[in-house]
Amino acid sequence: MKILGILQLIFLCLSCFSHGDIDRSWSRTDTEIDASFGSAAAQRGALSQHEAIADWKEKIDASINLPPQESIPLLGEAVNKLAKKNIFQVEERIEVYDQARDLLLSTPGHAEYYRDRINEARLKMENSRGDAGDYPYYKNKLREVILYDFPIFEQLPSPETVRVLGEFLFDERGYVRVDNPKDENELFKMIAQGPVFGRAARSLLALPLEHKPVVDTRYPSYTNPEDILPWRQWIEEIKAGKRTFRFVGDPTEYDLNGPASQEKLTRLAMNRERDEERAVGHNRPSSAPEAESAVTRIGKPSTIAGILAGCALVAAAVWYFLRGRKTA
Repeated sequence: MKILGILQLIFLCLSCFSHGDIDRSWSRTDTEIDASFGSAAAQRGALSQHEAIADWKEKIDASINLPPQESIPLLGEAVNKLAKKNIFQVEERIEVYDQARDLLLSTPGHAEYYRDRINEARLKMENSRGDAGDYPYYKNKLREVILYDFPIFEQLPSPETVRVLGEFLFDERGYVRVDNPKDENELFKMIAQGPVFGRAARSLLALPLEHKPVVDTRYPSYTNPEDILPWRQWIEEIKAGKRTFRFVGDPTEYDLNGPASQEKLTRLAMNRERDEERAVGHNRPSSAPEAESAVTRIGKPSTIAGILAGCALVAAAVWYFLRGRKTA
């Protein structure tokens, strides 16, 4: 059991380094594939891969006629496996991957399905606590579901996925504080309890989101809750209607329910413009022309009064002069 635990810990750490989407930048020829596998080419080489992908394509085509509870796990498994370079290197993996992912994204509940699987596995583990026979089994099952399902989230850029991962950001069940992430015993103790907030943050980081709240690094340390505060603040602002989000290559602005309404986009744009004007106003120094203009404006009433008073004096003098002539 100790060896199994160590292997699971190693697998978890390696899985943290995966990124969403498929690597479209490369593929290998059949000769290169067979050469790389050597004696294992018969089981994992080019011919085996072509046959496996043809089999997957047949299953994906047939999934259109399946209910969501059957099509989602099938398509999720296809997406998860076709995205792994250590399983498939042939070029047609990209086309079949895109077909599976597009079908999965078009299925309502594609992310909620995996959320429910994770929550159900946790509930079973918690209900079996104290049972010496069942508890270790369900604890391992929870770990397996977390390890398997979060990489699938990373392949599904959608508002539903962001919403589900946003919920998991605040799920600290099973959390054990790790002050030193290099302490394998403490880290393994926490992983064994299956907290998901760190995995949710890593999956959000792996999604092709524009303007992420953190630097896009492939090796984030999301061990303790304070490590994911930027992500929590980001999702709270979306919930509050203060911001939207979009995916790379997709100009659509989303909130957690789907494409954002034009009314919301207009309001956000006006708020941004107002905030920018306020920021500029706070930082603008007083200028001499503006000060002079203010002084001039302040002095205008007294100047006008002086002119009127002068005119009155002139009029009085003229009247007095004319009156004097008449008297003479």
